[in-house]
Amino acid sequence: MGSAYGLVGGKVGLLAYTRHQLNDNVRAGGGETLPSTEGTRGSHLFKISVLEQDGHSLWASAERNTNEGGYLRANMPWQTNNATQALDDQLTTRDTLSLRHRYRPKGNDLIDLQTTVYTNDSQIELYGPNPTGGSRGGLWLTRSSGGDIRNTFNVSTGHWVHALTVGLDHFKDNGISDSPADPRLSETATNTGLYLQDRIEIENIRLSAGVRVDRYRTRYANAYRTEGTETSPNFSAEWDLLDSGSADLTVFAGVGQSIRGGKLNQAGWLTKYFLPPSYTVARPFTLSRNGILNPEVGQQKQWGVKWHDHGVLTEGDHAGAEIAFFNTRIKDYQVVPGEGAGGVTDTIFNAPGNITSRGFEIRSHWGTQQWLVNATYSHSTVRNYDGQPMDTTGDSARVGVSVGDRLVLDTRWKLSPQWQLGHTFTAVKQLKDVPAGRPEKPGYSVHGLQAVWLPQGNDSLTVTLGVDNLFDKFYAHHATTRVTQASTTATAVKGRVYATPEPGRRVKVALDWRF
Repeated sequence: MGSAYGLVGGKVGLLAYTRHQLNDNVRAGGGETLPSTEGTRGSHLFKISVLEQDGHSLWASAERNTNEGGYLRANMPWQTNNATQALDDQLTTRDTLSLRHRYRPKGNDLIDLQTTVYTNDSQIELYGPNPTGGSRGGLWLTRSSGGDIRNTFNVSTGHWVHALTVGLDHFKDNGISDSPADPRLSETATNTGLYLQDRIEIENIRLSAGVRVDRYRTRYANAYRTEGTETSPNFSAEWDLLDSGSADLTVFAGVGQSIRGGKLNQAGWLTKYFLPPSYTVARPFTLSRNGILNPEVGQQKQWGVKWHDHGVLTEGDHAGAEIAFFNTRIKDYQVVPGEGAGGVTDTIFNAPGNITSRGFEIRSHWGTQQWLVNATYSHSTVRNYDGQPMDTTGDSARVGVSVGDRLVLDTRWKLSPQWQLGHTFTAVKQLKDVPAGRPEKPGYSVHGLQAVWLPQGNDSLTVTLGVDNLFDKFYAHHATTRVTQASTTATAVKGRVYATPEPGRRVKVALDWRF
């Protein structure tokens, strides 16, 4: 891993970053080795920045990320399908190009013009022998491109300060199936949005109100189409109830709406629209149950209170706390059948019920010049459109997943200008709120340590030593796939629940040199 940054002529910045990671099979807590988890990852970035040239600034970047094997391949517990996993070689690649320009002339508050364009190609390649014979060759690609142009007008009228943004954006997503043994298939989704957002400050009150109009169009691989126009408003407010210079108390609330038109099928599922073996003749197909496919509509609500003060426990300290509640609902979720090797996509329809997510998060901190303690507690209840808790199987696995309550306690201690120590404790509560017939998810807790050495007393040279999963605990995240084994095999026992565990104790060393 390495990175370099340089400034040319005081105006042009250059950044280069590269990272290449090789890992053997993952070792879980307690010593178990997980087959088929070895892999290679790469990340490469080059960025150039031209800042403040007569009001103009420019940023351009190129990035590539690759991932071959590793946990990508181990998406199911190895005991349940090891023969397939061991030969299921996968390579994912993501290439991103972006260009951003900003024009903000001095002395003119009515012009803050920003323009962004981008392309993003994400592909997965499946290769290697097939356990049932032949080759498992396959290539699936999602190609995205788009742009955004906006201007912000900054206006003051008495006690009112406005930042009014008007903009237009557009994107195009193209899903492509290009497997050697099948015909090349593709489908396309486009969206053009016009939006307006006004952010207003009135002394100790901050308001934001806006509206967005989207025009969407989707062409599926079997030539069916859907299109439409939708309007989405939003509004939020913050009110400083107390602003004494030492203590701050703020309440906040917001509501908003967003839409998604006809979403694309998975690129690897495009053959499921067609009849085998040639995949050139489309299956009988129904677009929605009444012939009209509605866009998905997300409705978000959030409200809460935050507080910050100084001199709470000792002179010179600071402390703060925040609690935020949220309630999100997705209406007209678009169901795309096709799960499993024999699954077919012979319809796309709007779900009869709503997907909901409700919960809260509490954040707090306390610190001095030597100590900093952060604590976070989160709770959420997620329901699928059939009213059942979200799970990592079936259709709901592609929407979200229910997880147990989570507590994170992070402590940092500055011993001297050269040394800092840290400890992170993470605890997740057992989850009993699962769909009927599905296994409960055990709770777990893990510890991590960190030591940072700054030989020169500043960040010009930093050496970091970290230990994750300090006590080598065997556990699995609640978001990972869990399988109840249906029959006894050489690697799995009937009735037992299997899940892919997280790595055991890991020691990390990092060196950061800035010059």
